[in-house]
Amino acid sequence: MWVDNVVGKFFAAASRGSRKTRCPICNSAVTIVPLLESIPVSSAHLYALPHAGEEASFTAGVCSQCGHIHNTTPCISDLYDSDNYVVKKSISSVMSSNLTDIIGFISRFASESTNVLEIGSGSGETAKHFALGGSKVVTVDPCITGYDFADIEHHTCFFDGAFVLKQTDKFDLIIARHILEHTFNPVEFLVNCRKLIANHGWIYVELPNVDHSLRQLRAMDFFNDHIQHFSENSLSLCGMIAGFKTFERKDILGGAHIGLLMQPTVGHDNFVSKLGEAIARLDSIIAELDDLDSFVLYGAGAHAATFVAAIGDVNRTKIVKVMDKDPNKIGKYLPGVSAPVSYPECVNTTLIVNTSVLYSDEIHQFLIKELGFRGRVMDI
Repeated sequence: MWVDNVVGKFFAAASRGSRKTRCPICNSAVTIVPLLESIPVSSAHLYALPHAGEEASFTAGVCSQCGHIHNTTPCISDLYDSDNYVVKKSISSVMSSNLTDIIGFISRFASESTNVLEIGSGSGETAKHFALGGSKVVTVDPCITGYDFADIEHHTCFFDGAFVLKQTDKFDLIIARHILEHTFNPVEFLVNCRKLIANHGWIYVELPNVDHSLRQLRAMDFFNDHIQHFSENSLSLCGMIAGFKTFERKDILGGAHIGLLMQPTVGHDNFVSKLGEAIARLDSIIAELDDLDSFVLYGAGAHAATFVAAIGDVNRTKIVKVMDKDPNKIGKYLPGVSAPVSYPECVNTTLIVNTSVLYSDEIHQFLIKELGFRGRVMDI
């Protein structure tokens, strides 16, 4: 198993841990690993005086199911509001080339993006690129007060549900580079992104790759302010739970970082309304039964049992016959129905309610051609 390799090869201290918690991605139980006893509260803070700054510990929760690791003892209060927080920017040719490569990767798939949201925009290099290309760009970063670029609309705040509620537009492209690893609830973060993304839009998520850290046996990759440490698998799973499907992966810096370009899973935002329509359809069927004196039920399986339970006591008494071809069901009773299950035969009724909906075409043909039924067949 995945955890055996982690504990045996990298986290020998795991045997000392006995506490249990849950994986923030798949909710499986995790193995607790006391990893680093004393590390800076923030890996991105620099100070004006020597020997300044708070310290914290890093206790890892290792999930054997999805390959995710999270910091179970994070200490990040006021990290991003502090004057000591240093915003990263490209300072070398390799860093600039790397950013250009990442922007090119995103643009190859999302070149038609007219509305762009960048979460955690930092120094603004990526946002400026898309703004110069003619996109309407909105940025969110609590550490930045704004940019000297009129075409970028900046919000000095955290990306959360409150920010989402204030937005009136959908975005064709959302960029979240090195943000998700800092969140307590990465699934909720991506769900909020899902609410803001346009149909056929894209989201690009980039972060450190814990698989690479473990292959390199590099304990120093586990910073306190990185609450989440994603494998490719746990990142894809996180996206899937939030309503995204992975379209393309990019390895960055030799695989030390990974970027996933994802799209919304079509149809999930319709589920609530479709469930409502399904209930309304059931209500209309029950209303028809309310006006009848009797009817026949075809099928004695799971659909039939569920339907009988839904139609109410009075309508159950109107079932004069239950028909099914399964010999194991003949002579037995659906819950709450007084008529026993019998083999199909010609019946004198105006309505047969067909509960075997997965075989509707076959059953319609059987009732009409073989049994000569001339009434109405209603599929539930």
